[in-house]
Amino acid sequence: MIIKYKEILQILKENPNFEYLIMFDRVFRGDDDYFVASTDWYEREFFAWFKIQLKHYRVWDYEASWDCDKYANAFQCFANICHAQVEPRVTEAIAVAEIHYQPTGSSSRHAIIAVITDNKELKFIEPQKPEFMELSSSEQRSITFMKF
Repeated sequence: MIIKYKEILQILKENPNFEYLIMFDRVFRGDDDYFVASTDWYEREFFAWFKIQLKHYRVWDYEASWDCDKYANAFQCFANICHAQVEPRVTEAIAVAEIHYQPTGSSSRHAIIAVITDNKELKFIEPQKPEFMELSSSEQRSITFMKF
């Protein structure tokens, strides 16, 4: 399924937790159209493949300088690479965004991934595990950056 960037914005607008994210124009995009991968694809195929790629480059367990924003950035990049393997010259981007938010009880911000999946649902992924995760309402309201 393909989703337009305007549809992604509409999904965000429907959630009151993203009011300030939208109001202050903190959602960025690189493309107009995105492929929507299924939750099953992430869990059954991509998560394991992503971990193998980072192990290949010897950065999976290297936390000294390979921190959360590097994991999130790599996740987004490798998701697009993996998606493009079937037809790299005609494929669209995948609906994966790097986000920055304030975890509950933490004194510092954290970078993770937001994806649009089945039924145009917004979900969050911790790329350092990788696995789907939930964000509380206050954590969702603390998002200051989202780039597809």
